[in-house]
Amino acid sequence: MAFCWQSAKHRVVRELGWSLFSPPLLHHDPAPGAAPWAIGEDEEASWLLADADRHPAPLEKHLDDHPDQRLGARFEALWQFFLQRHSFYTLHAANLQINGQGRTLGALDLLLEDHHRGEVIHLELAVKFYLHYRRSQEAARLADWIGPNPDDNLAIKVSHLLCDQLPLSELEQARAAIRQRGLPLPTRRVGIMKGYLFSPPDDSREPGPPVNAGHLRGRWCHRAQLAGLQARYPGLRWGVVDRNHWLDPSPAVADSAPRVASRLDELPGDQPQLLVARDNDGHSGEYGARVFVAPDGWPEEMKSSRGSGDPEGT
Repeated sequence: MAFCWQSAKHRVVRELGWSLFSPPLLHHDPAPGAAPWAIGEDEEASWLLADADRHPAPLEKHLDDHPDQRLGARFEALWQFFLQRHSFYTLHAANLQINGQGRTLGALDLLLEDHHRGEVIHLELAVKFYLHYRRSQEAARLADWIGPNPDDNLAIKVSHLLCDQLPLSELEQARAAIRQRGLPLPTRRVGIMKGYLFSPPDDSREPGPPVNAGHLRGRWCHRAQLAGLQARYPGLRWGVVDRNHWLDPSPAVADSAPRVASRLDELPGDQPQLLVARDNDGHSGEYGARVFVAPDGWPEEMKSSRGSGDPEGT
């Protein structure tokens, strides 16, 4: 019987399971069955997760040894742990810097060899949380899905992944850097983006291709709307999720509605905060398990001075 990672005892194991098994955000991801991306029938993957839940210390140490605390870096570290321990794969390099013309051209997230399929894979990884901000009544555009930092949006990330990150390993400078280290050249390039898309109350417009129709969903509201939202669903228990727990598919929920409001007041007021809501049996209820609560002036009051870019994992 496959190990049920969603109910693992240890948070880090649930995060590892979510990073590997959760549905992708993009259709660009490999089709189901193309290991290591869809590993539901992989007995060794299930064994590795079960073993990690019995003995979590190696996984915890692996994550502690990665000083970068951004969610994107944690997501990559979880994948590295899995690939380093699965007999199908050899992880040849992580964050391989590519230089040329006196500057850094970029970095390859992972270079791995799949011995089961006889492929060398350049793998780019991303984890994203985007909120749909309605600018008009037209169909939703990719650019209308924006990050908690509104300088980041889904259109920017998709373009960066497909036009910049994945083609990087095709450049001669990248091939020379790989050869120089005595590593095999990639025969396949794959981008995997996981995460959630959050819609406003009473608005369920979908972004359409290339977003995967089976992507994970949530809702978002402004801070002034939260009390009304909680009143609409009085049977749910709510909890504020610390940012470093956002990858946990089953974070603890114990707070009362007044305690949630109090906790939100204690947190920095310029960033959306993630909440979970569940019924007394632990189910997500009609409204969904995850709700982002944004400051009342978000996102317009944040656009600005922050500078553009791709802040991974926001």
